[in-house]
Amino acid sequence: MLCHGAAPFRFLSLAIPVPMSRTHASAGFTLIELMIAVAILAIIVGIAVPAYQGYIREAQLGTARINADSLRVFLEDWRLENSTYQIVAGETKYDPEEAKNELGWTPDGDQDLYDYEIVGATTNSYTVVITYTPSGRWLRCENRMSNCCDGTGDKTACP
Repeated sequence: MLCHGAAPFRFLSLAIPVPMSRTHASAGFTLIELMIAVAILAIIVGIAVPAYQGYIREAQLGTARINADSLRVFLEDWRLENSTYQIVAGETKYDPEEAKNELGWTPDGDQDLYDYEIVGATTNSYTVVITYTPSGRWLRCENRMSNCCDGTGDKTACP
């Protein structure tokens, strides 16, 4: 439509590159997006797994410490009555069944996953060694529970 007395406008056609539009919808993730997601998951797992294993180890040692403390009470009562920590005269090492039978002590909450030993029992001292059997981790308490340590492998002495 032209106005009276006006010259018609001329439109210049400029060549502007226009991105090609997709004719279909995006059907998935790109390889880069998947690699980023896997990298993020690997970082999370790298942090979470060691932390979780630490919590499990501390829970196992916590159960062992609680049972060692309850055993200490029974051993101290035994010494008050018998003037020695030796349950059987001349023996210095006892298995848990002897402790259960003679002291009346039973471990609590361990579901038979721990091995208990009373070693080096004398008139003045004893050592308790508790081993978590599935992993081999141990807790050793020496000198009437005054020095406790834990670890794996050799259970001969605390540092």
